[in-house]
Amino acid sequence: MENVLLRKLRMYNSSNTVLQSYGTVWANSVPFVSSVNLLVDCLDKIEEKDHDQKSTKAYTKEKKQVYLKMLDVALVVCSAGSAYAGVINSDKTKEDFGFTKSSLKEGNEKEIYKRCQKIGEDAVLITDKLVDYNVSALIIKELTDAVTEFFKLMDVSRNVRQKSKSSKEEMKALYDECDRILNNIIDKMMLTYKSSHADFFLEYTNSRVIGGWSRKDDDSEEETQEPII
Repeated sequence: MENVLLRKLRMYNSSNTVLQSYGTVWANSVPFVSSVNLLVDCLDKIEEKDHDQKSTKAYTKEKKQVYLKMLDVALVVCSAGSAYAGVINSDKTKEDFGFTKSSLKEGNEKEIYKRCQKIGEDAVLITDKLVDYNVSALIIKELTDAVTEFFKLMDVSRNVRQKSKSSKEEMKALYDECDRILNNIIDKMMLTYKSSHADFFLEYTNSRVIGGWSRKDDDSEEETQEPII
């Protein structure tokens, strides 16, 4: 979540904390109760969307790790296969394994996946030969396993990207709704409590200033930002 949104969310939560602390003050005001309930509902949904976005980031990180592992092992297998091709002087084997670090990554992810898949399949056919070139059956299995795992992650990639885009759009709408509730309704109604419940009014006003009260380093006179109300 971006810093500006984190600051806004802290402000929303701070304002809600103050509102809940003085619940007995506004409990008999139907529009006030309704507005606070809407705000709480929005905050709950923001928390859910934030969780979704964190899950998406975790998926993206996992996919990148598998991708890099697949390429690293494929490069090792290709190096051994190329050396073997040179020994037996086979153009076909050289073609099968003649990839560099950069050429392995050419094309889109589907093309890269198919390339690594074929390298793994070709390596399996000459497993007994590659052992002499420091590539064991276990290393070849690491490659084929990484290829399989990457395919699984590719398979859900489109849905995850779509979900992430949808989640961001919904998050923006929720922030806009929180602003509407606070700016257009609760802030206006708070003025009716300025005289009768001064502490409530003051604490709420403070909570609506992003960053809240600040104190000078020398502990002298308190400073505040301009209240939103």
